[in-house]
Amino acid sequence: MLLLFILFVAISPVTSFFSPPKSEVARGVSTTNLGANFLSELFGGKEEKDPNIPTVVFEIPAKDAKIGALQFLIQIHMVSQGNLPEKGTWFPKQNEDGGLDLYYKDGSGMCTIVITEYAVKAERYGSKPSLQYLLQESVLLHTVLDELEKTAFDVEDIEEEKRLLQLKEKDGIEKARETLPARAEDS
Repeated sequence: MLLLFILFVAISPVTSFFSPPKSEVARGVSTTNLGANFLSELFGGKEEKDPNIPTVVFEIPAKDAKIGALQFLIQIHMVSQGNLPEKGTWFPKQNEDGGLDLYYKDGSGMCTIVITEYAVKAERYGSKPSLQYLLQESVLLHTVLDELEKTAFDVEDIEEEKRLLQLKEKDGIEKARETLPARAEDS
């Protein structure tokens, strides 16, 4: 009976629901053959971007950040945005650092928010993210910036030095916002 169950789970289409879409997104050790890249460039080919090296979308310098609490708040927010604009747009998965990775439905890219004591960064993984991914990532990151702004400034009943996020520059969030190409319409 146990053997039948294991066989059913192994071939069931349900198991694909619990794993991120197949993609060009990778985390971990790269196995890029440097010699092949050299020959490719020698004969006019373009070097592929290593999907293990993130692109920093924005970085907000902070005086202080309460890492655990802020990370938890942002993760809850990002999971709540997972089905926007439609169901299944983003697939959340916890990474080995305890953070949250959001994979896009077409598998072309993944974004994550990295929180350290002195910075909040948005990073993108993927060698060739689709235009649709870039648009939806931008909309998602604007909502993350809205949450960070509320956390840093819209809590008058909490003293500034006790807030989850204290920015080095008052306009740090606005500077990050300027790097993003699109924003959802206000309804």
